[in-house]
Amino acid sequence: MSIYPPLLEKPQKEPSNKYANKKPPHYYHKVSGLEPYEGPWTRDTARHLLSRTCFGFTKADLDIVAQQGLQASLTEILTQHQPYSSPINDYYNQISDPDCAPEASWVDKNISADPMINNARMRSYQGWWLGEMAEQPRSIFEKMKLFWHNHFATQISTVNFPQFAYGTSQLIGSHALGNFKTLTKQITFDPGMLVYLNGYKNQKNRPDENYARELQELFTIGKGATSKYTEEDVRQAARVLTGWTFDQNLDVTFIPNWHDTGDKQFSAFYENKVIKGGSNGELEFDELLNMIFAKQEVAEFLMSKLYRFFVYYVIDDEIQQKVITPLANIFRDNNYEILPVLQALFNSAHFFDAYTRGAIIKNPMDFMIGHLKATGYDTRRENPTERSRGFYIFNILGAVLQMQIGEPPNVAGWSAYYQAPQYHEHWINSVTLPKRNQITDVIMIPPTGLRLSGTTTFLDILPLTEDVPNAEEPVKLVDYWEDLCFSKGLSAEQKDSLKSILLYGQTEDYYWTIAWQDYLGDKQNPQKKQLVYNLLLGFYKQLFNLPEYQLS
Repeated sequence: MSIYPPLLEKPQKEPSNKYANKKPPHYYHKVSGLEPYEGPWTRDTARHLLSRTCFGFTKADLDIVAQQGLQASLTEILTQHQPYSSPINDYYNQISDPDCAPEASWVDKNISADPMINNARMRSYQGWWLGEMAEQPRSIFEKMKLFWHNHFATQISTVNFPQFAYGTSQLIGSHALGNFKTLTKQITFDPGMLVYLNGYKNQKNRPDENYARELQELFTIGKGATSKYTEEDVRQAARVLTGWTFDQNLDVTFIPNWHDTGDKQFSAFYENKVIKGGSNGELEFDELLNMIFAKQEVAEFLMSKLYRFFVYYVIDDEIQQKVITPLANIFRDNNYEILPVLQALFNSAHFFDAYTRGAIIKNPMDFMIGHLKATGYDTRRENPTERSRGFYIFNILGAVLQMQIGEPPNVAGWSAYYQAPQYHEHWINSVTLPKRNQITDVIMIPPTGLRLSGTTTFLDILPLTEDVPNAEEPVKLVDYWEDLCFSKGLSAEQKDSLKSILLYGQTEDYYWTIAWQDYLGDKQNPQKKQLVYNLLLGFYKQLFNLPEYQLS
């Protein structure tokens, strides 16, 4: 039975659409709004909630969320996250660090003058962040950190100080589920951001407009048709922001002599606001921020980004009216707190509309971490260095798949979240799709799977299959993975094709059943082990290479 509702009659006039030849997927279906979801709670709805709010999930996660219902699950997802760990000295090239012992954290150590040490620390920072993503419980926390990392994008290769990069991630983490206005203020004076957008160079005699421009264009107001701030507004905002830099210890400081003390006159878009000059740079910036956040465009812009990140990329007039503007009003009414917005969105009928399910291409982090969780791969290792190196493998693979943590391509973030009309389709191309398939293939190949600097990440498909209930029945083995990994299910043809691999061309299910039971009864027998391994390897390769496996 189709999960889609009955088709509606075609309206006389198509809704306006900014997406080239792409029609909104809901065009023939009723579009819900932010009214609470009151439909049935099923494994389909539970899977959808988990896939959009978490970096993957296990079979146990799906069972629990399907059983406990929407409200209990949403409360859990929006409130829990595990305590932070810290990146450590796990240096891949055996670099000697006189300030930091092996497996100790370097985050509170002095910034090194040795570029080799700094590069090693930045690599360990990236591996650490991947580990935080992979080992979170059922929580949206790390997903929101990635959202803010994309929104307030900085590149560690440009910042070039690992302590600054770590500090930026800690800052966005501390406000990931908090107040957007507060985060915007604090990120403005964050050392990593001051370096990345040249804020530390902004002086009254040599104004730098870089951050002032991005503050309005990318971080708050956006580029929408109603966003009519001017070039003069950028210049005036840059004047407000003069004077912030670093002292000799690389601590952020304000130098009054570098600050433009004149009055700052803004355009009619900002109601001709005048910010009085003086020697208090922070006070002036508070006025600037209040002026910007008084505009409805701020809330509308951020809600559009949130929607494209968590729901779907098409925002037409109907979705704008039913979802984006109401979310923006909730945002403003709650003084830019993000939790009320997330609560309203993920509890809404719109979020669970059938056409939104399985409709987004997974970003590389969702794809790789989700694969580890779905297959039950245990990322925990007794040796901290091995753990960190194991995760760094996936950061290297993320770069191949065009999403390297700590290295968004530019200040606008990843193109999948802003570049029309393709949006999420940017994740899949002639390079990245074969690489995705190669990752899920190679990780299953013994003895090493994925390997980096002596550290291996290997998924043993024999115990993986042993954990599947009734794995001796090929239909139930296929059904298990369909339930866990495919938001809209598989076709009868796909399921028959997967089953035929296990049957090795035979017509009766008992061919696989006997082979599997023979293996379980004599696991040390090399012939029996090799037979089921070969069948399972072909099965899992085809399963994880299906196009639908790329969808969330």
